[in-house]
Amino acid sequence: MGKIENSTKKLTGSFAAKVAAFLVMLLCATVIVASAIIIIVNAENQWYSKSKEAVEQELYEAAASFANQELSEQLFAQRQDEAVSEEENSEPLESGDIGGSAGESGGANTEESDGLAIRKDVQLIDGEGAASDFGYQIQAKTAEFRFEAEDGVDTVRTVNRDIVENNAGIYQKTFIHDFADITVYLGVIAKESVPGAIYDVYHAHSLLYQWGKLAIATGALGLILFVCLLLFLLTSVGKKEGANGWLRKVPVELLLMIAVVLAAFLCAVNQGLLWNANLDILVVFVIADTVLATAIIAGFLLMAVIKGRQHTLWHGSLCDICYRVLKWMGRHILCLVQCVPLVWKSAAVVFAGILLNLFIMVQLLDYYASGAIMLMWFIGAALTEGLAIYIALGMRKLREGAKRLAEGDLGHQIDKKGLFFDFASHADDLNSIGAGMSKAVEERMKSERFKTELITNVSHDIKTPLTSIINYVDFLKKEEIENEKAREYIDVLDRQSQRLKKLTEDLLEASKAATGSVKLDIRPCQAGVLMVQVMGEYEERTKAENLTLVSKIPDEKLEIMADGRSMQRIFDNIFSNICKYSQPGTRVYQSLEKIDGKAVITYKNTSKYELNITEEELMERFVRGDSSRHTEGSGLGLSIAKNLAQLQGGSFRIYIDGDLFKVVMEFPLSGN
Repeated sequence: MGKIENSTKKLTGSFAAKVAAFLVMLLCATVIVASAIIIIVNAENQWYSKSKEAVEQELYEAAASFANQELSEQLFAQRQDEAVSEEENSEPLESGDIGGSAGESGGANTEESDGLAIRKDVQLIDGEGAASDFGYQIQAKTAEFRFEAEDGVDTVRTVNRDIVENNAGIYQKTFIHDFADITVYLGVIAKESVPGAIYDVYHAHSLLYQWGKLAIATGALGLILFVCLLLFLLTSVGKKEGANGWLRKVPVELLLMIAVVLAAFLCAVNQGLLWNANLDILVVFVIADTVLATAIIAGFLLMAVIKGRQHTLWHGSLCDICYRVLKWMGRHILCLVQCVPLVWKSAAVVFAGILLNLFIMVQLLDYYASGAIMLMWFIGAALTEGLAIYIALGMRKLREGAKRLAEGDLGHQIDKKGLFFDFASHADDLNSIGAGMSKAVEERMKSERFKTELITNVSHDIKTPLTSIINYVDFLKKEEIENEKAREYIDVLDRQSQRLKKLTEDLLEASKAATGSVKLDIRPCQAGVLMVQVMGEYEERTKAENLTLVSKIPDEKLEIMADGRSMQRIFDNIFSNICKYSQPGTRVYQSLEKIDGKAVITYKNTSKYELNITEEELMERFVRGDSSRHTEGSGLGLSIAKNLAQLQGGSFRIYIDGDLFKVVMEFPLSGN
């Protein structure tokens, strides 16, 4: 089973197999159409139920009918050529010449002809003179048609007189027309014994009869194979990711338009072709038309399936583009309408309704409306307009009150003066919402204060035993302990106790920064000096981590209003984070710029761990960029830095771009 599945996958993924299937499908379509034509011809003529002799009789009749048609057309064509030739020569016919009396020949019309004669040497059907089993006789009924004879002009033209006179065992049929009676004689129809065109007609119909039963089996087999190949193509195309990328950008309507244009071109070509009775030409035309039509329809269908699997059948189509344009226009029109004050919108709607009512009333009353009726109508319209304006004013007052509540002004109370019924009730509900939201905010603030107090108290409670642990560990380190394992354990205790101390301090600091209970000494500080000091403190550590510091600090002194100690803590947290998480062998950039009246401080470094979280998540407390947490740290550094920066009136943002980690801080200059 595994080998079969692998072979199936390989087959459905092979481009060559799909091309071969498409070509074979075109061949099957040709076979189906050819078989259908053969079956239709046999069914219409009822050849499936007739004997062979009866069918043979009909084949002769078809050949005779074709000969009759050719003779009729050639008669008029030759007559026109003779008339044109006579006009060019401009020589009148004399008595006894070709245009003379037909009465001089035996059995001819005794009346003098005023028409032109068709020459004796002209062949109305190509090859009629050399045909041994074909002949015809034309008996003209009008003076328009005359034929050149040995002794003048006659109304009868006979070809292959021997066949005509000795017609025993010969098929003959007379066709009666207004201008002449045409009798066709046929013997044994063979390629050498009858004109080529007549043989082609007989041979074509004979082949259609001979292939009648075979066409049923061939057509059925071709149809089954065609359906199988089409299903194979429909289920296999467009599955490979990234394939047919060019098709993704082509609108489906353009593909449909191309298919329609090709189909129209094919129809135009077919209409312009002269369908000959030659079977070979007929077969070529049928095959070409079938292949082109099938290629157009199947090609469009397969492309539509591919676009469907790529989910671009609707997306990117012309209809989708029009829909998005109309949606964009509707959205902007809606925004434009929303910018209009509610009062004016309501007044405009009501005024439009009044005008509509006025138009309807004028149409209904016409000349029968009196002045009193018009006055009453205008009074009612004015009352309607006033009511609409009152409703709009009440809605505006309610909307403004809701907007104030949404902006955080929970103490705002909507003035109910002038509001009645539902408007007054709605105003009471909004005022109640403000009171409820104020209560919820107060409860949340109380919870935050309780949380902060809990963290502060727990931190203080932890400090006392932790200090004792640190002191006793320090005493143990001073003792001369020979056991190497014991010394390793003491080092672990010392390292972990210091880490716990740092975590406790960070918890306390984060709690104070989050609640704003940090005591700040705000005064003018030179941001560049603070940055240089911190960079000097971390110079040895950055070298130990194989990091290169690149600093860009302007010569201009940029003073900011800040607390120097808090700024020192912010820079310390940022540099500590850089030293822990930067990729060794990379550069660390720090810069100070003056932009729009603010001092902009930027730090950039390349992370050695994958930054698999967002900027917002990284700013939360107890969150670090390394999800494995195999480095020391509390995850509070950036959160503390952000809160301290905001408490001093600045902003603190981080950006992540791949492995690039960027911190941007902005502080107002002291002059601003």
